[in-house]
Amino acid sequence: MKAIIGLLLGIVVGLALAPAPRAVSRAEQADPAVVHSKAQMEAARKTFVLVWKNYQEGRSNGESVYWWSRRWMESERQLSDKKADQIAAIQAHRERMRKLEQIVRDLQRGNNAAVNELTAAEFYRLEAETWLKQVQ
Repeated sequence: MKAIIGLLLGIVVGLALAPAPRAVSRAEQADPAVVHSKAQMEAARKTFVLVWKNYQEGRSNGESVYWWSRRWMESERQLSDKKADQIAAIQAHRERMRKLEQIVRDLQRGNNAAVNELTAAEFYRLEAETWLKQVQ
């Protein structure tokens, strides 16, 4: 009997001394929609990285780079309604499109890219700048 009382007393004291549980965000509660959105964003990011590498090696095209960058941006934007997060996602996409445009411009100077590839890259960058102005 003393052993049981001692055990119960130990449990009560342990619970009393345990830190209070911290507030857990909705995302931390493993909300299936959040988990899915994060997985989707990560898949888009990984695909972009591979497509970008392939593009630099001449095994992909600028349009694929654009679409995977855009998918990455859109999936990042789905993860947060905060204005700062929306702006950051669009800015990152715009920077990727600036890099693409610069590469295409350099290739076009050496007659290694068609004119339409350059105008398309310009469009991709301008589109991102338009989205940025709409959100700011």
